[in-house]
Amino acid sequence: VIMFRWFIVRFIVLTLLGLLSFVVLKNTIFALSGFERTCPPPLPWISKVVTSQKRVLVTGAAGFIGYHSSLRLRKVWGAHVIGLDIFSEQHYSVQLKRDRAALLAREGVRMYRGDLCDGALLQSLFRRHDFTHVLHLAGHVGVRASVKDPAAYAATNVGCFLSLLDVLKDRKNTTLVFASSSSVYGEGAQVPFSQHSPPGTPANMYAATKLMAERFAEAYCVQYGMTATGLRFFTVYGPWGRPDMAVYDFTVQILKGEPLHLYSASRSIYRDFTYIDDVVDGIISAMDHTPIRCGEVFNIGHGIPHSLETLVSYLEEELGREANKVYLPLSSYELPITWADISASRSVLSYCPKVSLREGIHRFVQWYFLYAEDKLQSVVKETDVLGAPDGMCRMWAEEQNIRSLERMDILRGQYLHYAHVNNITLPEIKKSRFLFFAGMDSPGGTIITAQDRSIQYLVEWCLKTEQCVAFNSAGELKSSLLPQHMWRTGVTGGLYVADMNVCLADLHSCGRHSSCVSTGPSTFSCSCDDGYEMFPSGCVRRYTPGPTPEAEQWLLVDTMNGLEWEELAKGRSFVYFSGLDSPGGDYLFVHGGVAQVMEACRQAYRCVAFNTNGILKSFLSPPLSWKRWTNHSQHGLYVLDLPYCHLGSELCPEEACVRHGPGNYSCIRDKHISSVDVRDGGGGDSMRGGDDVRDGMRGGGDGDDGVRSGSNGMRYDGDGVRSGSDGMRYGDGVRDGDGVRS
Repeated sequence: VIMFRWFIVRFIVLTLLGLLSFVVLKNTIFALSGFERTCPPPLPWISKVVTSQKRVLVTGAAGFIGYHSSLRLRKVWGAHVIGLDIFSEQHYSVQLKRDRAALLAREGVRMYRGDLCDGALLQSLFRRHDFTHVLHLAGHVGVRASVKDPAAYAATNVGCFLSLLDVLKDRKNTTLVFASSSSVYGEGAQVPFSQHSPPGTPANMYAATKLMAERFAEAYCVQYGMTATGLRFFTVYGPWGRPDMAVYDFTVQILKGEPLHLYSASRSIYRDFTYIDDVVDGIISAMDHTPIRCGEVFNIGHGIPHSLETLVSYLEEELGREANKVYLPLSSYELPITWADISASRSVLSYCPKVSLREGIHRFVQWYFLYAEDKLQSVVKETDVLGAPDGMCRMWAEEQNIRSLERMDILRGQYLHYAHVNNITLPEIKKSRFLFFAGMDSPGGTIITAQDRSIQYLVEWCLKTEQCVAFNSAGELKSSLLPQHMWRTGVTGGLYVADMNVCLADLHSCGRHSSCVSTGPSTFSCSCDDGYEMFPSGCVRRYTPGPTPEAEQWLLVDTMNGLEWEELAKGRSFVYFSGLDSPGGDYLFVHGGVAQVMEACRQAYRCVAFNTNGILKSFLSPPLSWKRWTNHSQHGLYVLDLPYCHLGSELCPEEACVRHGPGNYSCIRDKHISSVDVRDGGGGDSMRGGDDVRDGMRGGGDGDDGVRSGSNGMRYDGDGVRSGSDGMRYGDGVRDGDGVRS
């Protein structure tokens, strides 16, 4: 019996040792031969898009891993993804980051340009978007650069990470997944690297900052009960990768025939190259994972290291060129091998890398040729999105809008307290539902434009933004609406209007000398005060002989500028522009015919023009902005032929002012930069009119009233103006019927 028991125990022990030896031998064969493992079928969320209520902040979203992760989160999770990136050029050209951001914007990822160290910006973003998840990928990267500037690495990778942790400590329901690195495994670490084993002594400053970040995340988890998972990435490569990484850098050097610097012991230097798609699989799994303890980290690698010589040979095959290898001594801050033990990632996260190094190199080289040949960049350039240079300005503007809204919230809070203490009645702002007006939109009133145009997201944002009364399908949040008869029709999508009384809330566009009248949910009309008439520009005072408040204001301005208006306007005639009008400057309203309106304009102080609707104008806008408002030959704009260069001397010195015609002048401060070729076109006997005919103008039926007009009018070549019954012509461009062409 004793011998039989001894035999059974011996059999079991030998069997276990045999199985262990088989596992070790299998991993060794995989590592040396490049054989690939098989993976179980993909999880359901990997193979199809899932509608999600998740709101994810991705820091470093314009970076390599950030771009691919944001894209997957948006397409697969269906999450609302907000990207934050500083768009630094520290490690490589910012153009690649802009191109990534451009493509993300096309998929609905909204991008902010900002510094992770800016705690106020982070607080503002969290208040606006109420994130359910944070994927932290921002920071300084690379081993070599950390040796040159360790302070910058510590400030960004540790200091800025602390800013994020400080925000998250009060938001325990927000899941944090953050990037660490295989570099944390230093000298003395057991190979293959396991997160359960001591990482050893950091070999460089980059490794030290990443290890410190892991420790801080663990401490915040213990102290404040927040949720955090760290991912140690192993030599990530693939399309849209970093130009300073080996795969990208070696590709460029081989194609250019430049020396390819390898370490003299490169045949024994191994790296665990991991394709970007496999890395993103691990990230998505980690974001769905709930840590069972603080300080939980996982290795995200391929689990099969390859030598640098193998990498170079694969690149040579794909590129069809031989590398010009130059061998250098091994640096002290480089490890001879990185090798991820991914057993914990496989069992806990169901992580299973699938793309071999050979296949990954093939995919990268295909992408590189497309990008280098400008085929992908041309797609980006044609896309009007946040990643474009002008889009960068819009990103900055959005950041300023967010901060402005935050400041307004603070000021409103202070005002609410003051009003409550002093028993002051405040505007009533109540909104809970939105009404949809298909195919309609209210021009103007936009306070901010959202890149995420999903209705649920826009509703949530509009409800949080106190000034918002409506939004449209283009993602524009509006603080005011025009009266409904002024809305545009035939637009794509429509307008979502809050069911509220905008008059009581004081969120309307009725201007001076008018009052708001509610006509329905967030709709209204404006009623002018006594003595005023309603026009598209607003309420305009009815003309009465004698001084007006507006005239007194102009008199004060002219007196200060030493301008004698009566002398300047004395004896001047009017020039008629058929069908045109100059926006702005509406001064007084006169009811009557052309002769009556003209006489009132001569009597009113500072009247420089009038239109046939009876509106007197105190100033003219530049002719390029004039509008054609009618095709009726008897309706248009009458302009007093004044020396506008003298009239506008406070804005443009007379010596720099060039007159192009009645009401039309330009200011040329540097004649070496800009010049105007002005020639009056005329025509012999046909250019004949009354006593006021000058400068090649012929008078018509209104000649007795001092009006000069004609079908030929004035002609100015180049950048000049041709006016008359055919309107205005500016250079070569688009012609609107027989009216304005510019």
